[in-house]
Amino acid sequence: MAVQAPEPDSTGSSRCEEALSKNPKSEIRNPKGHGFSQRFCVLLIVILGLALRLTGLWWGQGYFYFGQGDGVAAYSVAVNYAQGEAKAQYLGQPNYNEHSKLPGPLWTLFCVAGLRLYGSITGVILLTILLNTIAIWLTYRLTEATLGHPASFWAALFAATTPSAVFYSVGVYNPEVMPFLGSCFCLALWKVVRKERSRHIFWVPLLLLMMPQFHMSGLALWPTTALVLALAAVRLNGPWLAAGFLAGLLLYVPYILGDSATGWQNTLGMLKGGNGFTWDALKTLTTPFNLLINWVPQWTRGAGEYRELGRACFGFFSLFLACNVLSVLVAIALFIAAILYVHRAIRSAGALADKSESVHDAGGLQTGPSFRPFRWWYRDTEVFRRCPGPLFLALMTICPLLFALISGKPFHARYALVLFPPLLALAGCGAAAWSSLFTSKASPADAEPPEDVTTKRAPRLHGFLPATIVISTCVNIYFLPAFYWHQGTVIAQGNLFVPSFRNLEQVYQHIKGDVHNMPIEVDDGSYLQSFKRDDPRRDASLIRRYVAVREMESGARSAGTEVRVFKLVRADQAQKDSKLTVYLGHEIALIATRTD
Repeated sequence: MAVQAPEPDSTGSSRCEEALSKNPKSEIRNPKGHGFSQRFCVLLIVILGLALRLTGLWWGQGYFYFGQGDGVAAYSVAVNYAQGEAKAQYLGQPNYNEHSKLPGPLWTLFCVAGLRLYGSITGVILLTILLNTIAIWLTYRLTEATLGHPASFWAALFAATTPSAVFYSVGVYNPEVMPFLGSCFCLALWKVVRKERSRHIFWVPLLLLMMPQFHMSGLALWPTTALVLALAAVRLNGPWLAAGFLAGLLLYVPYILGDSATGWQNTLGMLKGGNGFTWDALKTLTTPFNLLINWVPQWTRGAGEYRELGRACFGFFSLFLACNVLSVLVAIALFIAAILYVHRAIRSAGALADKSESVHDAGGLQTGPSFRPFRWWYRDTEVFRRCPGPLFLALMTICPLLFALISGKPFHARYALVLFPPLLALAGCGAAAWSSLFTSKASPADAEPPEDVTTKRAPRLHGFLPATIVISTCVNIYFLPAFYWHQGTVIAQGNLFVPSFRNLEQVYQHIKGDVHNMPIEVDDGSYLQSFKRDDPRRDASLIRRYVAVREMESGARSAGTEVRVFKLVRADQAQKDSKLTVYLGHEIALIATRTD
């Protein structure tokens, strides 16, 4: 006699059993919502996400203080690549560690494409915004495939409006490409685990090999991918898998040729970076939570600037702080609902797997558990088969973080950007659970929908929490343009010079207007000696680097050509009416000194 599933899950289990008995190998189909109206709503969400990101470019000038140096460096390497510099042909701009750089030119090629399409560094920012806007749609598609509607609606809304998702979409910063690559990868892998011998396996190794040329956070997906494929227990398409690996390896031909010519200097440097376990690795435990809230003091240089930001955006810092607290509470609620949903789905699938196992035993197909090696693993694969969507998203979110924690290396929020799609899908699952919009029409082979996971255990929160989620989302929609407007005001009217690309270009044009076609340089040696290492006034030194890149890009300097040198000094060291002072403002001045 078959063992009955636990009582709380009997309804969902029987529904799953009935569907599987009709077509045990069929691909799970989630509910598709309401056709045109749903697609139209998602289109509006994508447009909203694009508009929020464009405010970061036009009002906020695509600037954030901790990434601007990397942006200028990426600009420099892209110009070097376009001019045929040997090193730029096989190494990317950002450092992998202090001994090496990224192994390959894909990030550089991305920047070159933006420069050529738009004619300036703004093109790179626009290209990044475009990819992250597409990532909103891809996140919706991923959630629709794994959880169905309305979780997909909420996931798309969070992808469009979550402050961190918008903030890390605007700028010249290599981790910002990772949400797009991560969403493409998750969709491809999902197709593979849901269909035997799927040709989508081609994209899995290709994307895995492509990611390290943009950011090394993609390496954490390798063991996760192996685990997911093992649990799915599907037959892979060998020829397409081999083709994907071959295509990915071809991306490293420039790196292999370039680094081998230098005695594998960069490769050896990549192997030297280990400094043992650091407590900064524990940030992996809080990073997913931090990415979902609008508590963002890391966007400013200190508590004083954060208070100023709150007053500028909300009138009172206390009101801003209240919105931060509301965001934290919403994130906690989303995590609780998502965890309960995944746990309940896995438990229901496990009960059904045990029931099926008992049926096999009763039928004489099994004589006992001792005769099946690794029986626990067979059960896990059966659970994954009966509960693929929630388990897939949980594995794709949690496992890379666990592997990063085990590695013991320092961890930052930008390292988790590649996990944004599955993370936001789970957040959408939590929002849908709290709003009780999951219905009994959910995927027939999935576990029981969690409509009672939250409402039965916390009935008083049933109406309050959905309203709180909506209010928090509306706050984010207001906060982001307000933040970028405030940032643009500080850049344009603040006391200190802020080296946004727009400001840097204005300074460059000031200097070039004074010397016409003569090559120029900026000397900032004495200026830097005037300030401590962490003084924000030192950011003005990016003028020297930017001017050097612009001169290289324009081809103004050649061998034997006279160079006009301008000295960067504090504003109080310059004479306002002097003809030698070509720029004066924001507590800095540029003075013409000599011709080399």
